Amino acid sequence: MLKKKIIFEILEWIENNLEQHFTIDDIAAKSGYSRRNIQLLFKEIVRLPLGTYVRKRKLCKAATLVRLTTMSMMDIAINLNFDSQQSFSREFKKLFGCTPREYRNRDYWDLSELCPSWLTSEDALPECKLVELNTMKLVGNTYSYEVLIYGDTPDEELLHRRNLLSRFMKTWKQDVLCMFTYSPSLKNEHAISINVSAGVKDAVNKKPVSSEDFVTESGLYACFHYEGSWDDYSGMSKRLYFEALPEEQLVRTDGHDMIIFSHSETRLEEKENWVVCDFYIPVRKLASKK
Repeated sequence: MLKKKIIFEILEWIENNLEQHFTIDDIAAKSGYSRRNIQLLFKEIVRLPLGTYVRKRKLCKAATLVRLTTMSMMDIAINLNFDSQQSFSREFKKLFGCTPREYRNRDYWDLSELCPSWLTSEDALPECKLVELNTMKLVGNTYSYEVLIYGDTPDEELLHRRNLLSRFMKTWKQDVLCMFTYSPSLKNEHAISINVSAGVKDAVNKKPVSSEDFVTESGLYACFHYEGSWDDYSGMSKRLYFEALPEEQLVRTDGHDMIIFSHSETRLEEKENWVVCDFYIPVRKLASKK
C-alpha cells in the first residue's frame, strides 16, 4: 500500500510538471528511492518503464495541443522541453505514425496511441454502444466560450455548465440535450473555442423569447450511459476519449459531441450532486494499420 502511495505521488508530480525539464534522477530524488529502485517499483505498478511513461505522457499532451490549438510545432516542442522541433517531430512520428502537421490536418482524431494518465479513475468504463442517429430539431440557446490550455478556466466553465443545466431543467422540466463543438481559438493560440447548443425537443408554451432553433447532425455515434456524481462526470468525457474509444478501435470524426441529461434522475440542486446522462461521440471504425 505504501509503495502504491509513493507511485501515485510520483504520477501526480509528473502530471503537474510535464512542461518542465526533469530527469529520472529528479523523480528518484522526489521519491527518496534510488534511481534503480524507483524504476523497478514504477514498472511493477504501472506496467511501463518510467522513462517510457514520461515520454508518452509528453507526446499525449503534445498531440492534444496539435489537435486543439493553433500553437506552432516549434512552440509545442519548446513548451514540452523537447531538444528541438526536429526531435519533437521525430518522436511524434515514431509514436503516431505521422508528422504533427499531418496529425493536425486529418478530418478525424485517432486516439489509439495516446497514453492516458495512470491517475485516471480505476472504475470500470460504461459500455459502448454504436448507434445511428437521425437529425433532431431542438429549441434552446447557443453560447460560446474559450478555455485556456493552461489555467483554472475549465473549473469555472464546469460550474457555469452545471448552473445552466440546472436552470434549463427547472424551466423546461424535461430531458436536456447539450451539443458541443470544439475548435482551436482564432484569438488565442493557447485556448480552445467551445460552442454549446443546449435545448429540448418540445418547448411548446415554454419557449423563451431569446431561444433559437437548431438541428443535430445524423451519423454514427458511440453511446455511453453514465450515472454518478457531477465531480466524476467532469472527468468522464476525457476517459471516454482516451480510454474507451481506443479500446473499441474507434476514431473521433468531425462533428459535435452530444450529451442528453435525464430530467427525472439528474439532481443538481445546492445539496445534491447526481447526474444521469448519455454521451454521444461521432465516430467511425479505425482502419487497420500496416
